[in-house]
Amino acid sequence: MKTKNVVLAKNVDSVLTQNQTNLPHRILVVDDDSDIRRLNAEVLKSSGYEVDTAEDGEVGLEKVLHAVSYAPDSYDLLITDYQMPKLSGLDLVKKLRAERMALPVIIATGTLPKEKFTPVPLAPTRRHFAQALYR
Repeated sequence: MKTKNVVLAKNVDSVLTQNQTNLPHRILVVDDDSDIRRLNAEVLKSSGYEVDTAEDGEVGLEKVLHAVSYAPDSYDLLITDYQMPKLSGLDLVKKLRAERMALPVIIATGTLPKEKFTPVPLAPTRRHFAQALYR
């Protein structure tokens, strides 16, 4: 389990190196699996990040839109599961892009069949896709 935590924290660090400030980075973790959501949040918090969580894509979208209404750069990174009820991780990212939000994103999944995955242009943002190690 510890190896998985280190991998997640290392990947997050590589995404956030663009925003070098003295302030803690704020990350939103969206996952319908409460154990995965809690584990990701704990690992990130122990690495010094501020972490918010959401239990599905709809709640995640509401949190981002609400936070941005108060501070445009309120989140530095979104980590979301790919497959969730109500609103998938990819649909969440599409909605954020439709709102012109260039928030960096890591989409993680343990169930993504390769034959179903077709990259969707989300430019001008960077895309980071990670196959989850959890089963």
